[in-house]
Amino acid sequence: MNRLTLTAFAIFVGLPIAITGMPSLIIADDIVIEEIVVTARQRSELLQDVPASITAFTESDIKSAGIMRAEDFINLTPGVSIVDAAEVGDTQVSIRGINGTRDGEANFAFIIDGVLMTNPSAFNREFSDLQQIEVLKGPQSAVYGRSAAAGAIIVTTKKPGNEFETDFTFSGANHSSGFASGMASGALIQDKLFGRFSFDYRTTDGFYHNDFLDKDAVDDFEGFNLNGRLLWEPSDRTSVDTRFRYGEVDAAAITFNASFALPLFAGGVAGPQTIFEDANTHPFVFQGNVDPQN
Repeated sequence: MNRLTLTAFAIFVGLPIAITGMPSLIIADDIVIEEIVVTARQRSELLQDVPASITAFTESDIKSAGIMRAEDFINLTPGVSIVDAAEVGDTQVSIRGINGTRDGEANFAFIIDGVLMTNPSAFNREFSDLQQIEVLKGPQSAVYGRSAAAGAIIVTTKKPGNEFETDFTFSGANHSSGFASGMASGALIQDKLFGRFSFDYRTTDGFYHNDFLDKDAVDDFEGFNLNGRLLWEPSDRTSVDTRFRYGEVDAAAITFNASFALPLFAGGVAGPQTIFEDANTHPFVFQGNVDPQN
């Protein structure tokens, strides 16, 4: 069994800079206008003041759209598409027609809470504790380096605070499919030290069955993530933000079920003809002798 392990660890010490994506409201003459603060240029700015094409998803957008994975928000972003049909750890994103490359570096910068994730495998996973997502379209190499030729995707998660809060979600479906996630956050030392922990787990046997192996080994999936965050604020001018994540995924790799063309020598004036099988009515029977694990 081959497993893909994703880890990320970062520590930040610095001056208190408000890098938040929480929208504010302006009420004038009974008209409510939502102001969205983005950090696409590595500083807090109002969305309408940034001279770039940005699609921003606020916390309310994320909740109402049920965004949990990358394809959930990419499918809602104009000019951006995703290809996730080969391997679970190899996802290509196209931004304004600039495509990624299989088994290569990503063509966009992927940033989580200010940390540049250079491993493209870190993108195709569950996202928990989301506060805001920003999809910045167009070359951004001057800000984020060589791997930002197509744009940047910036993810901001929720910070822990004094208030104690928990949240748990469970769901199930056919084909032995299930999902669970949970979060706990609060103050370890009031006004000084805060912690946040979250987890997620997803599993499914998939839609297809391998007749040769007699098992669901065609599009099965199992993965989990553990996320931790510790925030220490000893003074008004100092903040130490530590984050940790560990994840594993064990899923089916690319598999084939080929159709075929059969030459038919009917003779006559027309000569040889070819009968093509309709892919829409092709019976998907998988009989590979190898479990395609990734």
